[in-house]
Amino acid sequence: MVKNPKTGKLTKKVIPHDLSYTDLSGPIQVWGTEKSGHNVPFTSSAVSGSAVPVWAGGTVWGARVPLTGPDALKSITARWPDGAIDTIPWPEAAGGGGGTVWHLLSNPQALKKWWPDIGIAAQKAGAGMPSLTQFEDASGAVMLHESGGIPNLYANGDTSGAYGLMQIEPATAQGLPGYYPGARHNPQENLILGAELLAELYHQTGSWHMAFAEYYYGSLPPGYQPGMTWSQVSALYDFVPAGGNSETVAAYADQMVAEMHVVAQEAPKS
Repeated sequence: MVKNPKTGKLTKKVIPHDLSYTDLSGPIQVWGTEKSGHNVPFTSSAVSGSAVPVWAGGTVWGARVPLTGPDALKSITARWPDGAIDTIPWPEAAGGGGGTVWHLLSNPQALKKWWPDIGIAAQKAGAGMPSLTQFEDASGAVMLHESGGIPNLYANGDTSGAYGLMQIEPATAQGLPGYYPGARHNPQENLILGAELLAELYHQTGSWHMAFAEYYYGSLPPGYQPGMTWSQVSALYDFVPAGGNSETVAAYADQMVAEMHVVAQEAPKS
């Protein structure tokens, strides 16, 4: 439902959207992401006492979010019980250029298998991090996205390139505190190296969006200035890096932040 700023009336705007998977029940969680990177939880019309308008024939999820300005809605993400998430850029109908990012939690069993080691890596690399829990979630999201939990994976089959659970480049590994010859090829040490890199990047800006973007691209973008918001930086990251990649740096960062939410829900935390 979109509110007309002139009349104050709500109008129903329907955007057909086909998912890549079938036989899905309704999502269990929906949130919107503003240009600033702030996430706004959506409420279901099925919740008793909800102010979200009811639409016959389906469940409506809604929230009061700005559609214009610096805090305008940028995307809507839905999450299902099996860990699947679907992120729709807003407005998707504008020329169809936005596309859709679909990601299924690639290997839930891998998250369970490697979670104790992720915790150890976060402990070793997490000095000065504001939230160790978020750091664990971020490390788990990187592992699942980069390798799917496969410890001996080479990027694009290139044995001279990125390797392991956290897909660490040889030159990058050598500059990290936990490096020693052969460290990349030990799964637990690979997790520690990845966590060290992620912590280093987070400390530079204090932003998970920018830390993930740097992890993917390798550096801050040309034109970056300290103090920039994610909405400003994402415009600088609106390109696909070379080397066989297929998504823009900004899209990668947005998706990783969404995956942190999934890991936070799905990880076998005690």
